[in-house]
Amino acid sequence: MEYIIGICIIIKCVLGFIIYNLLRKLESTQELVDELSQEQFDTITRLKTTFNNLKTIDSKGGFESDDEIGQTFSAIKDEIEKLEGIYGETND
Repeated sequence: MEYIIGICIIIKCVLGFIIYNLLRKLESTQELVDELSQEQFDTITRLKTTFNNLKTIDSKGGFESDDEIGQTFSAIKDEIEKLEGIYGETND
């Protein structure tokens, strides 16, 4: 009988340590997820700000109408629109 009680105590201690270890890992993983979510939000905000600034810079359409500069401007604008499609909604 004493052996059974001793084995139960050892099993409870081991299970307690396992639960504590898993809880510690879960908390650190949750902190990492929260940090990554904030970074993704910051990235989306920067993309939207960049796209809005790009529209403001060419509000008169001067860059888009010029041949050589217009092609470069359009290429940059297209790439930013692709990024917005991946990371968030567009601000049209």
